[in-house]
Amino acid sequence: MIRHICLVILLGIASVSSLMSQTDQDSLVQFSGVITFQDGDEILPLPNATISVKGTTRGTLTNFEGFFSLVVQRGETVEIRFLGFKTEEIVIRDDADVYDYVILTMVPDALELPQVTVYNIPSREFFKIEFLAMEVVDPFGDRARENLAQGLMQDILETLPVDGTEVARSTLQQTSQAYYYEGQFRPQNIFSPLAWKKFIDAWRNGDFKKKKDDK
Repeated sequence: MIRHICLVILLGIASVSSLMSQTDQDSLVQFSGVITFQDGDEILPLPNATISVKGTTRGTLTNFEGFFSLVVQRGETVEIRFLGFKTEEIVIRDDADVYDYVILTMVPDALELPQVTVYNIPSREFFKIEFLAMEVVDPFGDRARENLAQGLMQDILETLPVDGTEVARSTLQQTSQAYYYEGQFRPQNIFSPLAWKKFIDAWRNGDFKKKKDDK
């Protein structure tokens, strides 16, 4: 008896789930269309227009031919947006077919700009005088010169920690030198004219004296 009751309950749940699934599928509509705009006497496709279902995250874009296709539910509102045109809204009817189609021409949206007053210049000589007397402020140039100052760059170079790329490059160079001189004596800097030149220049500049004073 209990088995029969459980079987009836399971069959009832399966029937309700199947009915709900069938109802959801019946409410779906393949909504497609072409979005265009008028350029003079021509009607041209509008690519990359945003097609979205209002109140959801579902949407798509029109292709280069202005075509789009989107699955929606009956009763939902589809918004068509594009910068410079008025937003259009299309409500999917409850009696819409499974495949619904629309051809829409977007209407330009007038933008109100602040009023601009244009003053006439009496002559070319007057314009030259006013142009040369105009004070040009370049705060970004001054800031760039401060940030690229030699002293500041040197301080940053001395205090900035070494990154991974520099460490890897130094390690590879040391490893390469070790393999290059493996099995033989490495050249000593005491016999290098460049090393002697660096030593003499440093001695003339007083670098060793500065280090001694710092200690």
